[in-house]
Amino acid sequence: MIYKRVLKLIIVVAIVFTATIAFCASGPAAPKFVPTFPMIVEENVVIIWMPVPGAEKYKLYADGKLISDDATSPYELQKPKEEGEYKYVVSAVDKAGLEGAKSAEGVLNLIFLRPPREIKYGFLHDISQRDEKYPLRLIWEKVPGALEYVLYKAVSEDGPYKIIDSVKKNIFVDREVDQTKDVGKAFYYQIISIDKMQKTSDASGKIKVFVPPIIKIGH
Repeated sequence: MIYKRVLKLIIVVAIVFTATIAFCASGPAAPKFVPTFPMIVEENVVIIWMPVPGAEKYKLYADGKLISDDATSPYELQKPKEEGEYKYVVSAVDKAGLEGAKSAEGVLNLIFLRPPREIKYGFLHDISQRDEKYPLRLIWEKVPGALEYVLYKAVSEDGPYKIIDSVKKNIFVDREVDQTKDVGKAFYYQIISIDKMQKTSDASGKIKVFVPPIIKIGH
């Protein structure tokens, strides 16, 4: 009986010891990124992860390549110069130098704010007022990342250009320019995009608007 009890005890100890070795061999747990990170802050990529118990330091990878073998959270690196998808992974290293499992990928989709393109114009037939109006309408394609657009206007191509309005949508109606009173005149516009961080794009190309006479079908 004593022999069997000792044998069982030895087996239990062996199992515990083996499990401990296996645990140690696996290294620290995989770190977890703080929600919303990595993200762009000013001109840097900022990466923040939660601390891992037993971690002595961390390794940081970008698109599969080791960029730091002694990274600390938060970690900053220069913003990439090209648009695209960038993937970051972090792992913890213990005192024995054993690297643990890698984190899930932290994905950064980088899109540079650009000015509006494909800007088109036309004149609306506005009969909502007593007198018929034909105000100018500008419309352009939506810019990824833009939350607002600022419009500039001038009466000559060389300017000066002055701010006339800011809009949330990719459409603007300039009621100061009307086909009933401005025939033969030319106006010039530029538009910039603004993102959620209040960063601005370069100005769009100059858009020349020539006001033609009204042509009514059937007259």
